[in-house]
This record gives sequence, structure tokens and C-alpha cells, in this order.
Amino acid sequence: ILATILLFALPAVAAAQTIDLVFEPPELETGPVCEPRPSDEALDAKWDGVTPDALPETDTAIIKRDFRRLIELDPQGWFDTVNRVQADFRTIDPQYSEANLLIDRIELLLAAGRVQELQQERLVERLAALDLRQTPRAQHLLAGYLMRGVGIERDVARGEELLLQAGFGGNADAILQLVEREIQGTPVEGWDVPPELGVTMAFGGLVGKLDPLICDRVNRIAREYMNGDIVTRDPALAERWYRFSADLGDALSAWRVAEIHLRAEDLPKDNEVLVHYLTA
Repeated sequence: ILATILLFALPAVAAAQTIDLVFEPPELETGPVCEPRPSDEALDAKWDGVTPDALPETDTAIIKRDFRRLIELDPQGWFDTVNRVQADFRTIDPQYSEANLLIDRIELLLAAGRVQELQQERLVERLAALDLRQTPRAQHLLAGYLMRGVGIERDVARGEELLLQAGFGGNADAILQLVEREIQGTPVEGWDVPPELGVTMAFGGLVGKLDPLICDRVNRIAREYMNGDIVTRDPALAERWYRFSADLGDALSAWRVAEIHLRAEDLPKDNEVLVHYLTA
């Protein structure tokens, strides 16, 4: 998919401190592949009273997606359930890394506002002591903790060094953060990738492989084009990415397409498209 997408990338730097990049979704002939997001009510029923020895789900990536939403809804009410299941991830997946276990715990405590526990358990310090050279996502998250002084003494220089490593390691979030800093006039020394190439790399990484969570990733591309913070705002291109995601089975993206045409604020209304994706 990445090779196909790179053919559609037409780079140029816009004058308005955003990257003027046309990055089109690929043309794929496939049916739904994305794991549907359950409604909040269904999610609550799915995980209510669950214990680690009787899980309704065995894919840790999907479990973590479910848990992110549950914690958004009620961080205190779901804390114990999420904590018990996450602590048992190595039983579900023996290859689950120590770094990921620490990150899961850190993010859970931060989401629940339990910063004191985070500090008492020295979780960020323990993460910083690991060899993270092969884990760009962990490098990026640790970089943020260091630069903000979350759970560890603030160290901007070390944080920026890790951010660079994560970016050169291909982490999409790190790359977009580095590009954003460059166009804002606060570049990280050592990042010499042209902004348009950086965004192309990041978006290509978000597409990645055709797996059940591809819709979650490509929706980030749609949001970037709709918001216009890093790439130049392009609602038409955002709508095409939402349609791509919807065609892969994501109902939320289908609603986004229908909503865009229902409001007809950014694009002329197309009733045929509206009805098709509203039905989807």
C-alpha cells in the first residue's frame, strides 16, 4: 500500500506555515477489513464484570482501543478492570514487551489523574532505564514525558534526542511532531528531513498494512487534512480519506462523510454520496 500511496504524493511547501501536500488514499478492491468500534453501551456491556481469565477479546491492540474509550468515559469507574487486564497482557501475548506494560500503566495512571502513584512507582524512570532502540513508539512517549517533566525530572535535551530517534525510526507521531516544530520555527537540531517528505513518511506509516486497525490510523490523516495544523487544510481530501476508511468498514468514518455532505459547509452537497454513507 505504501508504494502505491507514494505515487500520489505531490509535495510543495505552502506560504501559510503548513505543508501543501496532496496525499491521496490508495485505490483498493477489498471489502470491510476494519474491526468495528462498538457503541459506548455495547462497550460497557462487553467489559462489565470481566476478569483476566475470561476475556471477550484476545487481540491486545483491540483491547487497548476499547480501554482508551472506557477510560475516556469513566476513568475511575473502569480503572480497576483496565488495570487488572493490562497487567495480564503477557498471558494473552507472551511477546508483549516490558516497555509496553510500563507504558500501559503510565498512560492509565495519567488518564485517571493518579500522578502521585505514577511518581511513587517510578514508572517513567523504569521506562527510561530500558533499551528502547528498537521501539520508536516508546521512544516518542518517553520523549514527551522528559520534555514535560511527567513522572521524571524534566530533561528537554534528552527528550529531543529521543524524539529524533523515534522520528528516524519511523514513528508517525514523532515525525509529525518534528515537522510541526519545524514549520513553527522551533526545529529540533539534527532533524534534516524536508517537511513534505517527513509528512509523506508519516502518512505512509499510518497507512501501513491492511489490518483490522487500519481505519483508526488513516482517520488521523483525514483529521490532519480537516484541521489544517500541519498540512494545508483540504476538506475535499479529508472527505476522500474518510470515504476510504468507510469503504473498509468503519461506521464512524461513514458518518463523517455523511455529516460533511449534510452540512455542506466545506463541500457542495452530493445527495447520492450522503445517502450511500448514511446507509453504511
